[in-house]
Amino acid sequence: MLHQIIQEGHEPLVVIEEDSSLAQKNELSLINELKCLEPRIPLPPSLQEIVAGRGIRCAKVTNHNDDVSQNLLNELTLDLIVLGDTRIIRPNILTIPRIGIINVHPGYLPDVKGNNPYIWALYHDLPQGCSVHFIDKDIDTGPLLLREKIELEQGSSFPLLMYALINSCANLLARALNRMEKGNMECQKQEDLELTGPAYPTFPVAPPAIKEKAKLILLEGRYKHLTKQ
Repeated sequence: MLHQIIQEGHEPLVVIEEDSSLAQKNELSLINELKCLEPRIPLPPSLQEIVAGRGIRCAKVTNHNDDVSQNLLNELTLDLIVLGDTRIIRPNILTIPRIGIINVHPGYLPDVKGNNPYIWALYHDLPQGCSVHFIDKDIDTGPLLLREKIELEQGSSFPLLMYALINSCANLLARALNRMEKGNMECQKQEDLELTGPAYPTFPVAPPAIKEKAKLILLEGRYKHLTKQ
């Protein structure tokens, strides 16, 4: 996502990376899935490769909500904060940027909220997709800037789903920032949108057993949101 928005001309003042056991676990899990696609599909570039030669300030914190992160953000005059695969952001950070904070969510809102939305979408037979929305005090409930569904072909694997989500999130975020730059920042309230399936509560982290069941549903072609090759 960072690589895509920089390619579109949106260079951040600072990139704040969380260095924690949770962040490392999530990164390793994603890399292990994407490695299954090599060499046909290479791994995404690293943060160091993306910012090389650009003069973009990079910092590491132990938690995106901690005092170090807050003080660093307060040093800058920020219009906007962009999130990408972070933990839930707390009120001490929410009020810092002038315009607000936008998040890229790897799920089709308002249908699939919370953690591991793509896993729960497989498990509950809900559409896959990505959404760019403003952050508010609740989880994945803020006004929507853009959203789009992802159609998977028959025979798609879980790593291919992850790859499709990464690309869709990156492209959707770039489109949203381009719109905002042009002053076209129309939002939709999620409560005004109809659900495409049954209503579920905000989803928790999917346990390993649910993840394996979701993978099997996709592998066996029992996910109804699949198109023929």
